[in-house]
Amino acid sequence: MWPKLLVQYLPQLIELLPHVSRVVPAADKYLAQKGVSDEKLDALGESVRGDLGRVAKAHIALAEQLDVFAGSVSEAAAEAKRSRMAAELAQLKVEALGRQLQALRSLVTVCVVAVLLVLALVVLAFVLGARSH
Repeated sequence: MWPKLLVQYLPQLIELLPHVSRVVPAADKYLAQKGVSDEKLDALGESVRGDLGRVAKAHIALAEQLDVFAGSVSEAAAEAKRSRMAAELAQLKVEALGRQLQALRSLVTVCVVAVLLVLALVVLAFVLGARSH
């Protein structure tokens, strides 16, 4: 990761070098005028290191939370995919049942018509048989 960042920001860092070279003497002069001792600088350095340590711990905690969140998101995505596939399968089954119901409705209609024709023939045969007797 660091090499990538270094390569990415190296041109900007090189552009800043002249500015840094002008700031360092001014900062040195300022610190010399203020009478900052090595002990004060060491204390300030320790304070900065402590702050950086706390920031690093917070960063680690956030990275762990981000990993957990990423896992939850991937699980939710997988569950959504499974749900979508199940819904599509259910839709296909409903369509197949609709086709079967239509076929059954047609079969029942044909059977009812056939039964009515047979009933009509039986009644006609009964009526004609009753006349001939």
